[in-house]
Amino acid sequence: MQRHKICPRCRLAVPRQTRVCPNCRSEFRGRGVDLGFLPIALFIGIVVVFVVSVMLMPDEEAPAGAPRKPEVVQPAPAPTPAPAPTPAPGGSNASPDLKTVIAQVAPSVVRIDVRLSNAGAVGSGFVYQDGGMILTNYHVVEGAREVVVTAADGKQFRAAVIAAEPGLDLAVVKAQGMTGTPALPVTSAKHLSQGDHVLALGSPEGLTNTVSDGIVSALHRDVVVEGNELRDLIQTTAPISHGSSGGPLVEVRTGAVVGITTAGSESGSNLGFAVNGDTVLEFLRSVK
Repeated sequence: MQRHKICPRCRLAVPRQTRVCPNCRSEFRGRGVDLGFLPIALFIGIVVVFVVSVMLMPDEEAPAGAPRKPEVVQPAPAPTPAPAPTPAPGGSNASPDLKTVIAQVAPSVVRIDVRLSNAGAVGSGFVYQDGGMILTNYHVVEGAREVVVTAADGKQFRAAVIAAEPGLDLAVVKAQGMTGTPALPVTSAKHLSQGDHVLALGSPEGLTNTVSDGIVSALHRDVVVEGNELRDLIQTTAPISHGSSGGPLVEVRTGAVVGITTAGSESGSNLGFAVNGDTVLEFLRSVK
């Protein structure tokens, strides 16, 4: 391919070896402008512009079916574990439902009506042994000419005092013909401590099937009741009124009889006393 140059005066393209411009008769003194590389330079410039423009273009959404760039996904924070449920106080020895304890104990509790020489009296007691064997307080049946026991279902039975210990304020009466009533065994009270939940069941003011609750407020109390000194009593906040004497004091946690209610405060405050279970057990060993 023949190369050309441009006349600097008339701008005519002439062969490169021309010394004098045939148009204006100007003499070429330099090398002139070589047009041989112009197309190539133009092509290179277009390519450079295209590449730069592509590099500067923003990313476009990939067409359907094209592989997508992997995205770096920050892992979600691990959920905070829920706090473990707090076990019930006492674990497997936690107190049973109060209604369940009452349902188990109440059928064994009785009302005791006593006819004296010139008056009558009302107290409470509970069956501790099958065959109508009932524990109560001595002062409930003291001087009785006639004793009538009313069971939780309302049935009445004549009864007789078969054992008594005035110094402990304990007595046993036997109800004639009374069978099938569940017995409440007496247990030791040595494990008791202040704050233990207890129930007192009986017939305060003659109101049968009455339940009151409280706590053990003190242990090993010595109290004088109507001139009789009672020792090592359980003090409780469970209300004890006239007619409640002789009823069972039940520990709610175990459902066991741990004492026999014997006295309450005349002021009506939550101040009651019960003969402790160990004293009762010692007394029962002497009963034939």
